[in-house]
Amino acid sequence: MSRKSCEEPNKIAVIRAILITSICCTLPALSPGFDWLKTFIPLAPFCFCVLCGQQTGRRIAFFAFLLSVAVSIVTSNSGNIIFPLTLLPVGIGLGFVAEYKYSPAKAGVAITALILAGWLISGFLFFTTTGQNPYNAGLQAMDQAFIGLQEMYKNNSDIPEDVIRDVVRGIETMRLTVPSIFPSLLVATAIFTSWANMALGNRIIRNSKAGISVWPLFKYWRISDNLVWILIFAGMAVLIPVTPLKVVGLNILIILGTVYFFQGVAVLMAILDRLKTPKSVRLLIYVLLVIQTYSVFMIAILGIIDVWKDLGKIYAQPEN
Repeated sequence: MSRKSCEEPNKIAVIRAILITSICCTLPALSPGFDWLKTFIPLAPFCFCVLCGQQTGRRIAFFAFLLSVAVSIVTSNSGNIIFPLTLLPVGIGLGFVAEYKYSPAKAGVAITALILAGWLISGFLFFTTTGQNPYNAGLQAMDQAFIGLQEMYKNNSDIPEDVIRDVVRGIETMRLTVPSIFPSLLVATAIFTSWANMALGNRIIRNSKAGISVWPLFKYWRISDNLVWILIFAGMAVLIPVTPLKVVGLNILIILGTVYFFQGVAVLMAILDRLKTPKSVRLLIYVLLVIQTYSVFMIAILGIIDVWKDLGKIYAQPEN
């Protein structure tokens, strides 16, 4: 991390960060419709740790914690607030990996491990306070969601019966598969959370007036080429007709597929920059990537291709 100057803490900005962070903690606990907000809980503490120092970042996390706990007590929702609160230390952890100049890949591994450790601790606290196993509760919630989705299609008279039959069969297949791949889905969620906060926080910090840069632009981020061997072995394990090996291989494929998806996004951004693609066209491409399910696999494959083809040669980071 290169530093030219450090911004003085602005009291109004700090208060705003505390309020926004506490909202990101409390709203998901109050309503499942706001679950996506949990992803950005570490963002404000991370940015302020880098821009204004660790003390300011810790202060934001601490007061956001107190405010969130107070709201959860008033609303009698203390059980559901446990998991969001475990993401507050992640913002401080991001500040530390930035201070010690971790590479994006190394920082991503460290922060993902921190998120998973926080979830394990919060799972234990959730079990002791509610008596429910959070892992089983998560599986049951997903199972109920699949059942509700099936019922919605069955009761839809506007869709042809043969289409409904195929969709319901596909949903049932996913419903039966999810319990075996649930661990990898949790790890993939942790990877996405760490990536989102690192990428967005890095952009906010680079665009600030403090003259600070944590990591290079996202299009220059790269993972180790050696990961591809684990991907190959996992693919081979899926083909072996031994159920435990197939399950382990499938979980590893999902985790590495998530990693290579973000690698592919970086490659795509670099190529679009290289071709000087207009912003309107870029926006259209990004929208298509979001709404098209198969695009996730295409981008992940692009990230894997980068290992052999070394696409980085056409967009290498300038030495300066």
